[in-house]
Amino acid sequence: MPRRSGRSRPASAPPGVGLIRALEWNHRAIKCVAFDPTLRQLAGGGLDGTVALWDTIEGKLVRTFERRRSPFEWQRNEIASVAFDAAGRVLAGGGVNGAVNVWDTGTGALIHTLPSQGGPIGSLGFHPTENILASGSDDGSVNVWDTTDGKLLRTFRGPRGEVVSVVFDPTGRLLARGSVDGTIILWDTADGTLPRLFERHRSPVSSIGFEPTGRVLAIGSLDNTVKLWDVPNSKLRRVLEGHRGSVVALSFHQSRPLFATMGWEDTIRIWSSETWDMVAVIQRHARYRFRGLRFHPSLPRLAAAGARLSTYELDLDVLFGERPTAPATRTVHYVNAKVVLVGDTGVGKTGLSLVLAGRPFQATDSTAGRQVWPLGISEDELPGERKRTRETLLWDLAGQPGYRVIHQLHLSEVAVALVVFG
Repeated sequence: MPRRSGRSRPASAPPGVGLIRALEWNHRAIKCVAFDPTLRQLAGGGLDGTVALWDTIEGKLVRTFERRRSPFEWQRNEIASVAFDAAGRVLAGGGVNGAVNVWDTGTGALIHTLPSQGGPIGSLGFHPTENILASGSDDGSVNVWDTTDGKLLRTFRGPRGEVVSVVFDPTGRLLARGSVDGTIILWDTADGTLPRLFERHRSPVSSIGFEPTGRVLAIGSLDNTVKLWDVPNSKLRRVLEGHRGSVVALSFHQSRPLFATMGWEDTIRIWSSETWDMVAVIQRHARYRFRGLRFHPSLPRLAAAGARLSTYELDLDVLFGERPTAPATRTVHYVNAKVVLVGDTGVGKTGLSLVLAGRPFQATDSTAGRQVWPLGISEDELPGERKRTRETLLWDLAGQPGYRVIHQLHLSEVAVALVVFG
């Protein structure tokens, strides 16, 4: 039977965060979670290959789901991802055995077992309005299924690399895929075209998610950051820093200005999705570090996977400072503008960069690589007694032919480019 605790604020939780209950199933760790869109149920997929369903009001176990086993199935059975359809009538679970099981949440009956099409399943995502399920595989592909008849509708191919996160945008028109090779791909689900490939991240991607309007895509990475991209323009708009370990999971609330991230250092950080201030840090002792992190569809509640499935209730008045009980978590806002010097080798770019940076002119030989100089720094006020630091940086890029291709990687988000001729 699952164990549960009453609502409390544990010592590791900040003001404004209360632990509703911690659920445990047969002493097995819970790797992934999903909230039922009808608001009453919470699903968890375990390391033992089981999927359990709890009532979110009472915390009682509703049922566990049986899956069809293959005689050729791998010894490891863990469930890597669970997802509800838009009506909450269907629950899907997929894991390392490569198959996706689809159940009726009302009866617990197994509706379909969707066969493996590309190795172990890393992520599942339902279409927001239709009976369509996307599954991301270890070979880099994303399969799209009709859950009414179990038929494969389409396979999207991407670079080989484990797909760790797949999600539809709120309209269902775009399907995003993130993988450990650092690539983020967005496909048009209507015609299968590739509308855009976001800039490749230098570190593996761990989790992605659309903001409720669909205009922002958040990307969590093993470089300890979350990057926020403007979807219509494919532009990087903001980088969230604060985790001291890889960001392994993230989640947007669908109706409240809340955004949550989970880090490898066993913290959950809560952010305002309006100001991007960090408003709370939950210290956990999870023992297991999984990608399971989900907001309740309407209430300010958050579920996090681990040795136990923990659900937290958030007091927005406290977190957003309307009824503060303790000093707020300090957030530093920082923006910079990149000015680049480019040109042929030996034309005096380094000497010019010294003068522009306020340093004495000095004749130099042709230099390799790049140099970065601060041109100016200032601070301005933001609403709510907040401050932002603004900095202008000068990038002096070497002109040798061998470096030109490398330097092209640093020309994104350039504010001003100065081309120097000899």
